[in-house]
Amino acid sequence: MGSVVSIGRLEWQKGHGQALSIVFDAAEPLRLQVLAPEGTTDATLLQRQAQSKGQPERLQMLLGLAQEQRRRILQQALCLLSWSETEYQSLAMLEALACGCPVVARPRGWLCHGPIPGVLVAHSRRQATLHLQRLLADLDWRAQLGAAGRAYVLGHHGLTVVAQQWTKLIEQLA
Repeated sequence: MGSVVSIGRLEWQKGHGQALSIVFDAAEPLRLQVLAPEGTTDATLLQRQAQSKGQPERLQMLLGLAQEQRRRILQQALCLLSWSETEYQSLAMLEALACGCPVVARPRGWLCHGPIPGVLVAHSRRQATLHLQRLLADLDWRAQLGAAGRAYVLGHHGLTVVAQQWTKLIEQLA
């Protein structure tokens, strides 16, 4: 069973709930893995939603994972599904892309308003489901998107690049 990841705190479960519905609408049996910080609030709402669809095993709550574990999960996931209505989740998307994990997202935030390699913008839940199905059906395409997203992050947001940009900025201001 393939996995789709949703990242974020559980205090605002609406985005995770939407992601769960999208994953359950996909024709193939996918699992949603929710990555949230430790000490986060109760996940009962999401668990009830999965149980009401008769497939609680398709939801996996992963709380407070170490960075290495998060990286491994993102590398193996089909994609990150960023479906929050209130948060742009740019850092979560950059983290996924840096791990070679494509992103399917609502058209929110700066990463969704231009052609960013590895980011698939979906304007509806149905379109997001279709993206999931295509990623699952064409794992070579998924790998190409993941590699392009990783190259983009390293080339535009990697530590070396950002440090050089900050150095230039400081020199210009001095």
